[in-house]
Amino acid sequence: MEIICLLGAMFLIIAIVALILMAVFSHQKAKQRETERRQWAAANGFHYVPGFVNLPDASIRSPFRSSGRNSNFFEGGFHGHRARAFVHTYTTTRRDNEGRRQEQVHRYAVAAVAHAAGPNLHLDIAPQGIFGRLADKLGFGVLTGDVEFDRAFKVRSGDEFQARSVLRPEATAWISQDPRFRNSAVRFEYGWVMVWYPGHLNVGHLSLQFAFLADIASRLRA
Repeated sequence: MEIICLLGAMFLIIAIVALILMAVFSHQKAKQRETERRQWAAANGFHYVPGFVNLPDASIRSPFRSSGRNSNFFEGGFHGHRARAFVHTYTTTRRDNEGRRQEQVHRYAVAAVAHAAGPNLHLDIAPQGIFGRLADKLGFGVLTGDVEFDRAFKVRSGDEFQARSVLRPEATAWISQDPRFRNSAVRFEYGWVMVWYPGHLNVGHLSLQFAFLADIASRLRA
């Protein structure tokens, strides 16, 4: 019995030490990310706000939420375009099989460039999937008439005429040939064109993302 109690105490101590080490590691990683963000902003002439910011023109459509909060905000110029980046975070709750409440944090890093089409353009372009093709056949997507493009990408918009005015033949040909569109969804909304990925904002990716978005802003016009 004493041996069992001793083993239990040892496991408890190990678990506590492991939690402490994880907390220290997480804190150090957070400090490292913050240092990298400040250095990137200073080196590239961007204004940086580490805390929460109010962005009324940030997207609230899936995967984002109106209840979400935006932080780690960058704003500046990139190749003649107004650019910004931030992190969108929200929490959801659910009950497990035993009725216990569980929380999950959803975090998305966002990069965006201002788009000349203005705030009225709402358009999503994303790599196509099996269910996306089915949705298109059922009339839920926008078909451009470019067979290769429509097979490879799904397009969602509240205004089909406006979507097709952006996705002219020369535009769909470029998108089909540019491999950058295969790796990320692209959204036009509130006067911005944006991309996102789950997790913390990685400043090592920002220049490439802004370059991609600046190309889109220059080439895809309504």
